[in-house]
Amino acid sequence: MRQFTYKNAVYGQTEGRVFDSLADMVGACKEIPAERSAEGASGIDNEKFAGRQFGTLDEAFAALQTAWTEGIEVVERMGRELDAADLPKPVSRRRKPRFSEDDGDELDYDRLRTGRAFWRTTRRENTRGPATITVVVDVCANARVKHHDILWRGAAAVALTKRLEEAGYRVELWAAALSVENYYSTSGFAAVCLKRPSEPLDESSLINAVSG
Repeated sequence: MRQFTYKNAVYGQTEGRVFDSLADMVGACKEIPAERSAEGASGIDNEKFAGRQFGTLDEAFAALQTAWTEGIEVVERMGRELDAADLPKPVSRRRKPRFSEDDGDELDYDRLRTGRAFWRTTRRENTRGPATITVVVDVCANARVKHHDILWRGAAAVALTKRLEEAGYRVELWAAALSVENYYSTSGFAAVCLKRPSEPLDESSLINAVSG
């Protein structure tokens, strides 16, 4: 975990923490004394507003490693909406096979037997632009925003990450939040890396991490 303090005229003093992974953030949360972690939580008892209920922090930590059916369904629904939307589609960077009768990297015996071009080579469809893309999702919202509305924001980020990786890009996914206390002119910033470019996409864990 990295910490910093920043002052400006808008938010006053900002205390920031950047976590290298979800495990890093959970580890830091577990170091908070129990009496402090319960402060301010007594008034949040409306399940329709707050979402899933947890009796202890350990229950919340355990949920991060458990498949959440409702969240996964939201990601799948968001993915279908992205596919149907009139938006630019990522240009594939995956290698695609090409066949020739004269030259190639390897022989395709099935094509040879059927009289088709049998020398096989693979080329990337697109070599322009960055191969690694960073996606950052803001998981903070006004206190009046309900949990399922916040979830859609995170679901869009997970669905986008999945489609970019299917097109051959390497994606790094971050979640970030800036909370402001106007009365005291202070603010807190936190960011966590949920997925490195070299890591596989775990939809279940990611949707738990970006839910409101």
